[in-house]
Amino acid sequence: MKKLTTIVIGLIFFSCHTIHALDVVEEEVRIPMEMKSVFGTKTINLSGSIYRPNVDGKFPLVVLNHGTPRNPEERKNKIEMGDQSKVFVKKGVVVIVPMRRGYGDSEGEWVESIGKCNDPDYDSAAKEAVKDIKAVVEYMKRNAYIDTTRILMAGQSTGGFSSLAYASVYSKELTGVINFAGGKGSMKPYEVCEPKRLIATMGNFGKKVKIPTLWIYTEKDDFFPPSLSQKMFKAYQKEGGMGTLHMLTSEQTPYGHNLFYKGITTWDPIIDEYLREIHLLK
Repeated sequence: MKKLTTIVIGLIFFSCHTIHALDVVEEEVRIPMEMKSVFGTKTINLSGSIYRPNVDGKFPLVVLNHGTPRNPEERKNKIEMGDQSKVFVKKGVVVIVPMRRGYGDSEGEWVESIGKCNDPDYDSAAKEAVKDIKAVVEYMKRNAYIDTTRILMAGQSTGGFSSLAYASVYSKELTGVINFAGGKGSMKPYEVCEPKRLIATMGNFGKKVKIPTLWIYTEKDDFFPPSLSQKMFKAYQKEGGMGTLHMLTSEQTPYGHNLFYKGITTWDPIIDEYLREIHLLK
């Protein structure tokens, strides 16, 4: 990773032993999101799951963003990230897992289409996801148990792509970004719509993200194979983005694109090092 500017941030005064012993409180919430159009402004509600330590105090916030199923019919299913969220919570943070428009039982139409595969618009899809995530962040900031000076964006697949997109717009309000196998436009195994455009969009994110980021990918990923993920990361770095890429080998993990869901014990120590580096943990 490139040399990083030192950030002085207050830390949670719990020992790791104490945090791991805490119960996790789970809560289902409805998140208001204002939608503006030529016909005026209306409010829709996004669904979300909050996971937090069962103890008083102010905690950093992790917004954990989900991916996009290849089968459109599956978008209406709630995307479960409970086990993964609890890994973060036991480090001493609060996690919100929001369902963006068109996913689960969130209101609103699905707006993250890239259009035709031979002429994809990755930028527009990114902008729409950012709107949803902004509504989530503002909602969570109103909770007394959130330390608004320490916010981490994280996500898997489209969620990783969307996390970087959000950081490119609201970099100043974030402490860091963790991108698990992030990308967009994978319609079939090893087939991505106009990959050069996806690479360019990732590069454009790098122009505006001014915080350290962590990228975790695998060699066995059939959504975004190593040849593509490495090009995305290099484009991001070339445009000024700070980050570290972990490319996990087949010997390190058999899970490919499902590493985030099935390989917790593999990625947990990797994110520990990063969270300490950005002063989110002791």
